[in-house]
Amino acid sequence: MPVSFGPLGYAGLPGLILELEVYKKIYYAKKITINPKEEIKIEKLTKGIRVTEKEFHEMASSTMQKFKKNKGY
Repeated sequence: MPVSFGPLGYAGLPGLILELEVYKKIYYAKKITINPKEEIKIEKLTKGIRVTEKEFHEMASSTMQKFKKNKGY
């Protein structure tokens, strides 16, 4: 499928990513509907905190450092 999209922000390939394995976790598509008959609505998030891209990368880096220090446990 000529759609540059995938799970967890993985994208950029010249096609749709249907399965992805990251740290022994597998993410995969269960169902694909082309031209759905009903409109797809995505509701605005109500939980969580708003962060900038810089803050996100800092949080991700910190979490990865802790993960490596504790060897994943």
